[in-house]
Amino acid sequence: MDLYYFSDNGFALRTGLEAGANNVFRCGFFIQSVPIYKLTTDEDDDLVSDNTPLAEIGFTTGLGIKLNANSSLDIFGIYSFLKYDDKYNDDYWRDQYSDEYSYSRIKIGCSIGYNF
Repeated sequence: MDLYYFSDNGFALRTGLEAGANNVFRCGFFIQSVPIYKLTTDEDDDLVSDNTPLAEIGFTTGLGIKLNANSSLDIFGIYSFLKYDDKYNDDYWRDQYSDEYSYSRIKIGCSIGYNF
């Protein structure tokens, strides 16, 4: 089954900078689709969603440290967030509902690389 439930609307845009020779500093920015869909209506007790996934926005940073001639240590961090209002109409009661959702996420990690 498709992650986006048979939707072809996924996207990912990423850009970044890298500076340095032996010790490298990296930073970046990204926008990517996530498989969360806004509700549009409540028809016969079935919630109907929009077909467009929502956009998550984030920032990345990292440091690459050369340990010796063949190995390096990379440390990175990622912060991303998503906030949206979910408004939909209940056709039976003729009411409009609104829910606000938001989340943020922080990831940190490191890796060691070795060149043969």
